[in-house]
Amino acid sequence: SQQEDAAVFLGDGTATYGSITGILAAVNSVAGPGKISAAAGSAANWTAVTLANLRSMTGVLPTYAESNAKFYCSKNFYHSVVAAKLDALSGNGFNDIANASTNNPTLFGYPVVFVQGMTNTAAGTTATPLVAFGDLKKATILGDRRMARIQVSDQYAFNTDEIVYRLTERIGFVCHDKGTVSAAGGVVVLNRLT
Repeated sequence: SQQEDAAVFLGDGTATYGSITGILAAVNSVAGPGKISAAAGSAANWTAVTLANLRSMTGVLPTYAESNAKFYCSKNFYHSVVAAKLDALSGNGFNDIANASTNNPTLFGYPVVFVQGMTNTAAGTTATPLVAFGDLKKATILGDRRMARIQVSDQYAFNTDEIVYRLTERIGFVCHDKGTVSAAGGVVVLNRLT
């Protein structure tokens, strides 16, 4: 599942990701409103990202993709940046503050899903994706080309007296609603900015 997540979110179309172009690369391939730049300085340090940057993602997402929309980011980004910004609100009665540190955090009323393959370091380069927001059911298709298959061999590592297990699976994936130059698709992406 870790390799699946990497391909679905980070895939760049190379063999490393099974020739899959993931969500982040697909959305960023279109110079449209779904490709959002964070605050200046976020390339050097992600703490420059503001709640307004994150809120702008909710405003750009089309209405049809809103009912099941979620934020997707690394756990480290969420707790280092988002939770810290919410803490700085100094006691405002916003429900998201109450849910920020639970196992099921929310932001602006939308669930947050941790994707550990996403950017996990404070410093980075311009245009590196930090957060995705949208409804993956409306914007993507994940096809199971061959179900998970487990094979066992007691011959492969015979000389070390071990049994070897191998699990293989074949999937296909496409982000079919990445947006156009004039309209955001079912997923939008927030990128670092110098």
